[in-house]
Amino acid sequence: ASSPLQAARVADCPRRLDICRTAILKRDFATLAQIVELDSNLMHAVMLSSSPSLLYWEPTTIAIMKKVQAWRAEGLPACCTVDAGPNVHVLCPVENANELEKMLQGITGIENILRSEPGSGVDIL
Repeated sequence: ASSPLQAARVADCPRRLDICRTAILKRDFATLAQIVELDSNLMHAVMLSSSPSLLYWEPTTIAIMKKVQAWRAEGLPACCTVDAGPNVHVLCPVENANELEKMLQGITGIENILRSEPGSGVDIL
């Protein structure tokens, strides 16, 4: 609540969510990647501009983020999001997961890589 950016972030949320939904429905990973990273960066901008300020990123966090952006620019469909901690979640289409995991293993400072496959879909209970 102390961040001057929070109100703008919340007000813009419906727009970002619409872009995300449309990208998922169209299987447009490039657009999804952009909005995922934007949303993560906005959350961290709010955290950085709060009082007291919060910064969870470590040098390896930033290294991963930069590598993922560079790989995407080179054509590898991948994006990242960082929750409230130094851990980075890297998302990609399942067919690129092996390649991406090998590339991540080459980044100094990564302590552990946990891999998760897509779920089975929606269940109505």
